[in-house]
Amino acid sequence: MRHYILLIFFLLTSSMAFSQAVEEYLNMDFKASDGYDDEIRTLNKSIESIVDKIKHFEKISKIKEAEDGWHEDYEADVEEVGDYTKDGWYEDEETQSEDEWYKDWYEEAEEWYEETEAVEVISAEDSYRNRAAAKYELEDYRGAIADYSKAIELAPNYVVDYNNRGLAKSDLGDYRGAIADYSKAIEINPNYALAYCNRGNSKYDLEDYRGAIADYSKAIEIDPNYVVAYYNSGVAFNNLEDFRGAMAGYSKAIELAPNYVAAYYNRGLLKIQLGQTDGGCLDLSKAGELGEGRAYDYIREYCN
Repeated sequence: MRHYILLIFFLLTSSMAFSQAVEEYLNMDFKASDGYDDEIRTLNKSIESIVDKIKHFEKISKIKEAEDGWHEDYEADVEEVGDYTKDGWYEDEETQSEDEWYKDWYEEAEEWYEETEAVEVISAEDSYRNRAAAKYELEDYRGAIADYSKAIELAPNYVVDYNNRGLAKSDLGDYRGAIADYSKAIEINPNYALAYCNRGNSKYDLEDYRGAIADYSKAIEIDPNYVVAYYNSGVAFNNLEDFRGAMAGYSKAIELAPNYVAAYYNRGLLKIQLGQTDGGCLDLSKAGELGEGRAYDYIREYCN
């Protein structure tokens, strides 16, 4: 079992099978609701509204061409952008000449554009990200990838989106595509320990255990308290039959997180495999105490 980490507006870890299947959640600033279907419907409406507004932004963007506050061709531009006057942007048109009204409307439109453009685009990014997170929780990984891709289109240097899209690709078995996303996140932020760890997981899935260990080691170099990276390195070392390295990874994870059930479980099995029965049985007992019921099956078989 290795642990993947998904980071959106919440942080969680989900495990994949190695010698057992365990799912662990580390909730940090968890904002997603339990009703993911309802959340998606709400976000769909939000995105539709934002996309509509962005289309209007594109129409009125020519306002920014004005050098002195308004463009000589303002009447033609106003006619093209069209329907905003119907919303009552300017209330006192009856007291002005047509020329004055168009000029003032134009200046008002330019000011509104400058004030709202950045805010609305950020809202679009967040909406796509949140909808992607909800889709991910519903195991709609293809839908999540599509929404993360849209968020990346709007904010191409936001590393979290690459990490999360990589995780969704990994869940679909696209490990090389996932590695590409993690690598892009690392290119943008070379100190992004999370992306190194997750890239290590995808390399592990491709049976590149040495490459996985290299990424876990880099993650640990960046964050010496990165519990999951120590544990995952132990799993990778075990697959290379480097049992000393595996033992070190599990033990360090336990040192940093004394209730890390998976680390006790795997270390206990490894100790028994190496003939360290007493120590292995103690680790299995601790794993059982922490909720790993299968530990007792091995205790009955090897420890009595």
